[in-house]
Amino acid sequence: MARYNKKIPIMKLLMLYIQITPSLETVRFQNPLLGYLSNNITDFTVYDVDNHSEGLVIEYAKRLIREAENIIVLLDAQASGQLKGVTNLLTQLADKSENTSVVYQGEHEGLKKMISIFTHIYNIGNTYDLDEIARILDKIYPK
Repeated sequence: MARYNKKIPIMKLLMLYIQITPSLETVRFQNPLLGYLSNNITDFTVYDVDNHSEGLVIEYAKRLIREAENIIVLLDAQASGQLKGVTNLLTQLADKSENTSVVYQGEHEGLKKMISIFTHIYNIGNTYDLDEIARILDKIYPK
C-alpha cells in the first residue's frame, strides 16, 4: 500500500511563550498578548508552554521549533521555578540561535545563563504589556 506523504508548509515565524513558575497553580493561562497576536497577525504561529507542561506539549513545541524559519521566544520567569522540560526546548532553540530572538522578563539565574548564548535578547518589565512587546517586535522586524 502506498503511503500518502503530504508536505507541511514551513511556517515563517513562531512566537513561543514560555512561563517558568514555582507551581502549576501559579501558571497564568490567559495572556491577552497571545490572543491578540493569534487574532490579528496571520504571519505568526503562536504556541505557549510552561515548565509544568506534559511531555506531549513539549514535543509539539520542539516540532514547531524545527519547522520555523524565525523564532521569537517570550520568556516569563519567576526565580523559584524549576526549568524541567523547558531545558529541552532551550537546547533545541540554541541550534537556531541565529534566527531566534529572546524577550525576557524575570529574575531566574539559571535561565539567564542558558539564554546568554542568544545574540538577540531583549529585557522587558511585563510580558502582558502589548505596547512594550510591539516596540520590541518593531526592533526585531522593522516595517
